[in-house]
Amino acid sequence: MNLRIRGAGPRDLDKVQKLYKDYNFTLDAKHLELMIVAEDTDTGDIIAIASLVTLLEATFITDKTKSRKDRLAALDACMSAGEKTVKSLGYENYHGFATNKAIENLSKKRYGYVNAEGKNLIKWVE
Repeated sequence: MNLRIRGAGPRDLDKVQKLYKDYNFTLDAKHLELMIVAEDTDTGDIIAIASLVTLLEATFITDKTKSRKDRLAALDACMSAGEKTVKSLGYENYHGFATNKAIENLSKKRYGYVNAEGKNLIKWVE
């Protein structure tokens, strides 16, 4: 697999929306600052997506149908690009949350995330 990091464009919208739906996430385009994709240049498949919204909340999503090795490589590339973007905006940190214990452990061990003070809360609006 050969990875390429690139900005997401209109041609990616269907795939991006599908991956967001697979994880029960909502894409908040009104507050979107940046979205990049990790694309397998051999197949054209999007392996991972990284998005950054205005409050420096990062979302990293991988395609569950791809191999663990490919997803980790794509996630590594997206994490690196995302951190460079946060730094270029003049910030020193950003918020992330884990959807389960396995992702929490991976985020801490592989990417250096730490526990934040307080409790992560979410409010569903109907």
